[in-house]
Amino acid sequence: MAKLIIQSGPTKGAIIELSGEPVTIGRDLTCEVQLADDKVSRRHARIAREGGRWTLTDLGSRNGTLVNGAKLAEAQPLNSLDQVQVGDATLLFVADDEARIELPPEDPGWLRPTVAETILSDRMQLLTRGRVPAAPEALARANDGLITLFRFSTIASEANTLPQLLDALADAVQEAIAPDRVVPILVEPGSGERRPWLRRASAFDRKIAEVPVSRSIIDFVFERRLSVLSHAPAADERFRHSPSIQLNRIATAMCVPLRSGDEMLGVIYADRIGEGEPFSRTDLELLTALAMPTVVAIGSIRSAERLRRQCQALEREVRAQHQLIGSSPQMRAVFDFIEKAAPLDSGVLLIGESGTGKELVARAIHYSSPRAKGPFEALNCAALTESLLESELFGHVKGAFTGALEDRPGRFELAHDGTLFLDEIAEMPPACQAKFLRVLESGEFRRVGDSRDRASNARVIAATHRDLPALVEAGKFRQDLFFRLNILTCTLPPLRERVEDLDPLCEHFFALFCRKCGKPRPQLTNAAREALRRHPWPGNVRELRNLIERIVALCDKPVIDAPDLPLLALAAEPPRPTGDARAEAPQAAASALPSLEQLERVHIERVLRHTGGNKKEAAQILGIDRSTLYSKLKAYGIEL
Repeated sequence: MAKLIIQSGPTKGAIIELSGEPVTIGRDLTCEVQLADDKVSRRHARIAREGGRWTLTDLGSRNGTLVNGAKLAEAQPLNSLDQVQVGDATLLFVADDEARIELPPEDPGWLRPTVAETILSDRMQLLTRGRVPAAPEALARANDGLITLFRFSTIASEANTLPQLLDALADAVQEAIAPDRVVPILVEPGSGERRPWLRRASAFDRKIAEVPVSRSIIDFVFERRLSVLSHAPAADERFRHSPSIQLNRIATAMCVPLRSGDEMLGVIYADRIGEGEPFSRTDLELLTALAMPTVVAIGSIRSAERLRRQCQALEREVRAQHQLIGSSPQMRAVFDFIEKAAPLDSGVLLIGESGTGKELVARAIHYSSPRAKGPFEALNCAALTESLLESELFGHVKGAFTGALEDRPGRFELAHDGTLFLDEIAEMPPACQAKFLRVLESGEFRRVGDSRDRASNARVIAATHRDLPALVEAGKFRQDLFFRLNILTCTLPPLRERVEDLDPLCEHFFALFCRKCGKPRPQLTNAAREALRRHPWPGNVRELRNLIERIVALCDKPVIDAPDLPLLALAAEPPRPTGDARAEAPQAAASALPSLEQLERVHIERVLRHTGGNKKEAAQILGIDRSTLYSKLKAYGIEL
C-alpha cells in the first residue's frame, strides 16, 4: 500500500496510508491530512489515483505546492520517493512496491510505522470515508465499535453530571479496547488546570502530576490538538526522553483531544503497561469517535450548570429585593411570627393595610418552611370577577364555558406541595367562599365543568385589609370560613407606626434602584428625612418604594432636599413640637389636628388633581392597587 510520510513540520513522523480513495491535504478539519500551519490553505492539494498512478493536484492554494523543489503548475503523477512541500511540511511519497525501504542513515527515526502513528483528522475514518473492512474479523470488530459508540452516545445525551458522563466514557473504553488504564482529563474553566478523572474513585484527582500517566504524550496532544497513538513510547523519538514512560513501564499509549471549536476541553488518555499488546489504529479511531459525543455532552452539562447557577443567583436577588426590612418592635414581632408559623402546616391569616408587605410576609413564611422547594402561587381575589376567580382558583376543563378551548389547571393544582397566597380574601364572592371552604376542609376540589374530584396539598395563606369580624357580623363573609382561616393570625403595622424603619428602608430602595439604573446613590438631607417622617404614608412601604424609584429615575442631584419631594410637600404638616414645647401645648390644639382619614382623603384628592383624574396613575403614585383606590374613593365619597 502506498504511503505519505511526513518528514518535517509540526506533525513530523506521521504516516498516512493511501488506500485508493482521494486524499486532501490542508488546514480544514475535513481534510484527510490536516496540517496546522498558517502557510497551508484550508484545502491545499489533493492526491488521487488516476489510471493506475497516484497524481498530485494543487487546489488553488495561496502559497503553492512544490514537488522535489519545483512549483506544481498542473496535475502531476508522483514517483516513489518524490518529496512534496506543503507550507513548512515535507511529505515523502512511497509507492506500493517500495513500501519497505531502507532508512536514510542521517535520519533513522523518521520512518518507523511500528513505533508511532498520528491521526491528523479528529474524525473516525470508518464513518466519514465509508470504507467497509473486507475481512470478517475486521468487519466484526468494526461492528462492535459502532455498537459501543451508539450505546455511549445514548448515555452521553442523557448524562446530567460530569461524573455520570466520565464514568460511562471510561466504561465504554474499557469494554471496547481493554486498556490497563483509561483517564479522561478535563480543563478546569477559568483556572485552566488539568483535572484527571479517576474511574475507581469516581472523582477528579487534585493534580495530574500524581497520576501515573505519560504527561509528555498528554502535553503533545494539548499542544498539537491531534490524536496520537504510540506503539512503543520508550522507542518513540517524540516521547522516549520522558521519565514518566520509563517509570510507569508504559508499553503502548494513545491520547485523543476533546476539542470544541478552538477550545480544548481536555483529552482522553489510555495505555497498557509491562508486556501489554500494542493498540491498533482501529483502537485509536474508536477512541477518537467516542470523543465526539463526549465533547457535546460536556458542553451541555456545563451550560446547564451555568443556567442553574444563574437561576440560583436570580432567586437570591429576588429574595433580596423582597426581603422584609426593619428593626422596630412592631417588625420584630412580625419576624417572631414568621419564625413560629413557618415550620407549621396550618393556614395563616395576614391583616394589614395595602402596601404593608403582606405578600412579602407570605413569601418569607413559604421560603422558611419545609415547602420552600415547592411552588409559591399568588392571587388577588379583588382583581377578578366571580366566574373568573372560580376558574383561576380551581381550573376548568375544555368546553366548560365559552372560550374554554383546553383544560387548564387552577392555582390549587399549581401550588400543590407548595403555598397558595390569596390576597384581599374579604372580596371573595359568597359562592366561591363555599367552594374554598370545602378545599380547606377536605383538601379536594373540582375544576369548573368537571365531575372528578382532585386533591390539593397546598398551604393557604390569606390576607386582607378589611375587618373580617365586622364583615361576618354584616353577613358578607362566612363565619365558618373565618374560623377556618383565623388559626395563625398576624397584623402587619403600617409604616406611619414604625417611622424608625424609614431610614433602613430608604437605604435599601436607593441601593436597589441606583444599581438598576447605574446611578450614584444620592444623600437625603435632614429636612428631607423629617418630611418623610411627617408623611402619613397611606400607601405604606409600597408608596415609599414608588417614591424612591421616581427620585432615582428623575432626579440627578447628589443631595435630595425636602423641596425635591413635591408629593410629600403637598401633604407636609407644620413641624411638630418636641420636649417642653409639646408639654406646654394647649390641649385644644390636639383636638384641632386632622384625623388620619382626613389626611388620607386630602392626600388622595391632591394626587388625583395632580394626575388630571387618571386613577391608574394615581394608584401608582400612591403605591396601592386600583381596586384599593376605588374602595377608598367610595368610602370617602370622592367623585371626580
